Amino acid sequence: MKQNWKTIAISIPIGGLFLWLAFRNVDLNEVLSSFGKIEKGWWIFWFLLVSVSSYLIRAERWMLLIGEDRTKAHRSSFVAGTFFGYMMNYIIPRLGEVSRCMYVSKKDEISAVSLIGTVVLERVIDTLMLLIMVAFLFVYVITEQETVVRLFGTENAELINKIGSFESIFVGLAILVAVYFLFKAGMSLLKKMETKESVIGSFAKKTRGLISVFSTGLSNIKKVHNWPYFIVLTVLLWTCYIMMAYIPFYMFSMQEVYHLGIADSAILMVLAAVGVALPSPGAIGTYHWFVTQTLFVLYNVPESVGLAYAFVTHSAMLLLVMGLTPIFLFINTFILRKKNR
Repeated sequence: MKQNWKTIAISIPIGGLFLWLAFRNVDLNEVLSSFGKIEKGWWIFWFLLVSVSSYLIRAERWMLLIGEDRTKAHRSSFVAGTFFGYMMNYIIPRLGEVSRCMYVSKKDEISAVSLIGTVVLERVIDTLMLLIMVAFLFVYVITEQETVVRLFGTENAELINKIGSFESIFVGLAILVAVYFLFKAGMSLLKKMETKESVIGSFAKKTRGLISVFSTGLSNIKKVHNWPYFIVLTVLLWTCYIMMAYIPFYMFSMQEVYHLGIADSAILMVLAAVGVALPSPGAIGTYHWFVTQTLFVLYNVPESVGLAYAFVTHSAMLLLVMGLTPIFLFINTFILRKKNR
C-alpha cells in the first residue's frame, strides 16, 4: 500500500505536467470547436470493435505462455483478468500487471509467481515489437530529410544521419556485446555481495531477486506449445493497435485533409506508446501530449484538432474498459460457479 501511494504521488504530477504542456499553446475554444466538427459515422463502431478485439487477443496470447498450468486455465478468467488489469492501470500506473496476475491466480489456482513471469515475457516480446516499429519509424522519417530537419534542426539532423551509418551500427553491436559481458560480471559480483550482512548485501539480494523474476519470465518462452498461433496473435495484436490509431482519422477527415494513411497511423501509434509507457495515471496527459505533438510536428495537423483527437480516443478507451470490465468479471464468476457445481 505504501508503494502504491508513492506511485500515485509521482504519477499525478507527471500527468499534470504533460496535460499542461498539451494545453499550453492551444486555445480551449478551438479544441471545443474541433469536437463539433467530428464526423459521425461507421468509424465509432469499428474503433470499439478493434479495441475490444485487442484485449481478447492479448488474453488469448497470455494463455499460451503459462506452460504446465494450461490445464487449470479458464479462458474467461484470462479475459476478465486482462480487462481488470487495464482498469487498475487507469487508477495506479503499473498496478495492472500485478493485479491481473493476482486475479487469475485466485480464480484458477495458478501460481502468481508463474503468472508474473509470463507477464514479464509478454512485455519483453512487446518491447521487441515496439523496437521493430521504431526501426520502421526511423527508416521512414530519415528518408524524409525535410521532416528530420523540422523535427531536430539542421545540426541534429546531420548527427542522426551519422547514427544511421554502417560504422555507427557496428559500434552499437560492439556495445551490446560489452554490455552482455558486464552483465555477467555484475551478476557474479552481486552473488558474492549477498553474503554480507549489511545494506549493500540486502540491496544485492533484492536486485538478484528482481533479475531472477525477469529470467524466469524469459524462460517461459520455452513453454509456448503453439508458436505459429502465438506469432499470428502477436501480429494481429499490433495490427489492432495500428488500426486503433488509423480508424479515428475519419473523425476529422484526416485521411483526406492531411493525407494520413496506415503508415502514418503506425508512426502515431509508436510515439503514442512512449506516452503510455510513462508513469501517468491511465496515460492522462502523456498520451495527449505525444499524440498532439506527433500530429502537429510531422503532419501539420493543428494542435487543437490533434488534442481533440487525443481526448476522444483516450476517453473512448477509458469508458470501454470501465464499462466492460465489470461485465467480464461477472461472466467469469458465473462460468466458474457453473463449472464447480
